[in-house]
Amino acid sequence: MGKVLKVREVGEPILEKQCEEVNIKNINRDIIDIIEDLKATLEFGTGLGIAAPQIGVDKRMKDIKI
Repeated sequence: MGKVLKVREVGEPILEKQCEEVNIKNINRDIIDIIEDLKATLEFGTGLGIAAPQIGVDKRMKDIKI
């Protein structure tokens, strides 16, 4: 089970930088943990979607389906 993390706000630097792209063919335990944190944070809030930089993680996971 993932952790509910703080959602970053407009103006925070991580939301403006280009993040490292995750290769969906090389998913490891760390990436799965990030996905679990994303799911927990999204379920706790009221949004319809969430991206890793919004929880402070410098990863781009655009093609990963959960």
